[in-house]
Amino acid sequence: MMKAKRSFEFAYQLILGAGDFAAVYLAYIIAYVIYEKFVGPSPQPWKELRVLALVPSALCVLSFIFATVYRCQPGPMELDRLRRILSAYFWSQMFTFSLTFFAKSYGYSRLMVGVAFLFGILNILVGRAVLTTLMRPLRSTLTLRRTLILGGGKVGKTLARNLVNSPGHAKIIGFLDDQYPELQTIELRIGERTHSFPVLGTLNNISEVAKENKANELIVAITKAAHTLHQDLFEKSKDLGIHYSIVPSAIDLMLTGAEAYSIGHIPLFRIGERSGFILSPLLKRALDVTGALVIGLLALPLWLMAVVMIKLDSKGPVLFVHERVGKKGEKFNLFKFRSMSIETN
Repeated sequence: MMKAKRSFEFAYQLILGAGDFAAVYLAYIIAYVIYEKFVGPSPQPWKELRVLALVPSALCVLSFIFATVYRCQPGPMELDRLRRILSAYFWSQMFTFSLTFFAKSYGYSRLMVGVAFLFGILNILVGRAVLTTLMRPLRSTLTLRRTLILGGGKVGKTLARNLVNSPGHAKIIGFLDDQYPELQTIELRIGERTHSFPVLGTLNNISEVAKENKANELIVAITKAAHTLHQDLFEKSKDLGIHYSIVPSAIDLMLTGAEAYSIGHIPLFRIGERSGFILSPLLKRALDVTGALVIGLLALPLWLMAVVMIKLDSKGPVLFVHERVGKKGEKFNLFKFRSMSIETN
């Protein structure tokens, strides 16, 4: 079942990526048709447009990958995902728009790019809404988490309330609690209904409880749990093949790099599932350097104008050099145009 869920999530991400690529590509086709109908003959031949439209489509998908738009996360993350989509799409298409300055001599229409920009984001949002609606029943069946909550205290109860108020993401099987072994059920008043959850045992029989109830997620809601306890529970969760999440406390600062998400207002860290892509830093560096070169070339006339104005305004060097501390404590020289006058005796 766990393997089927992961396969579905991977396939779902591929489908989303293909849909986003097609949405941007379709936007350029629509822009071409609108240009031909309302403006006149397009300066970009149809055959060339079909090839060149592959560039902004691919840049959009790459930007979404870097912005972790495709990562499936439980919890109410739709607003955060929308923010990432809009930001990543904007910068990918701004990069595309800057490339048109170099392609202008080849008849590339910036007006067409502008129209495609608007239709691109519209196509992406509509396409994702349709795809999400069609896939929701299957996704809910395969990705629904059967959750055990360790800790029946205030934090555990608050977590349970937030899970109940976030339908479709998790089903609470019950609680595990060592502090109150006499408890048989935990009752919570949520809205107008009273929800009752069974206390299925203690830490000593967590393996038996998880297997009997087909649990696939354990959430530790004991904020003062020792590191050794977390390590032991994490090893048991790996052996059982279930997800392991914790409600973080100050001691959990060691979890740097764990995947963070939230259920309601309760922050959680998922450990050991975040997979890195070895080429991501290289691709990001290549994109940073390329973007800096493009922006630098576009801004070159303004920089030359600034040089002339500074020299005419006052004596002294054009550039101000200041030493700064960068990544890993390494020092580097920062160059900026001088904005203050040089004192003279």
